Amino acid sequence: MSVYKNELNDLRATLNQYALLSSNFEEEMTQAQKNYTESAFQQFTAERKEQLRENQNSYAQAITDKCDKLIAKIKRYWEPKAALYQKDVVDMLESPYFTFSLDTLNRMATENYADNPTMLQVLHNYAKKNQLFTGVEGAASPLHRADGGAKVKCAEDMKKMMITAIQSPNQATIRTMDAKFDEVFRPSLDEIGEI
Repeated sequence: MSVYKNELNDLRATLNQYALLSSNFEEEMTQAQKNYTESAFQQFTAERKEQLRENQNSYAQAITDKCDKLIAKIKRYWEPKAALYQKDVVDMLESPYFTFSLDTLNRMATENYADNPTMLQVLHNYAKKNQLFTGVEGAASPLHRADGGAKVKCAEDMKKMMITAIQSPNQATIRTMDAKFDEVFRPSLDEIGEI
């Protein structure tokens, strides 16, 4: 995921900051309930809950901004570029005289075009058109992840999950999401990552 490392680290750091804030809020509530009278606790709780709502809105916006930055980078990276287009390879793929197995396409992708998103998409489209992504081998193909649109969708899904967790009344969800970021978002991180 080196192409998107900075954006993902920023996203993770923002989530972590909010999870810490959420944890501190709950600790303050626990301490206040022990130390304050009922009326003082009610007033303290009302003030702190309002502050938490403001923080929720602020961090939800920060997550939105960071995810949008990630999405913009994905779109830029996966936008086809004429300079990266290998016409001779495309001609072979389109020729009725040649057929390519998924194994051959995978090798081409990893050995020749790992850093060429334009050609990865060409190979991906060939495999998809010829229904080579079926079965276990197809699902495990690195070319399966050479789809900019799928990467954008995963980033959008991550954004929705994080914002929903931030705005949830159950703040334990956000702390779990923070503590187990790689586990919770593994499918999306795998899809967003390089082939």
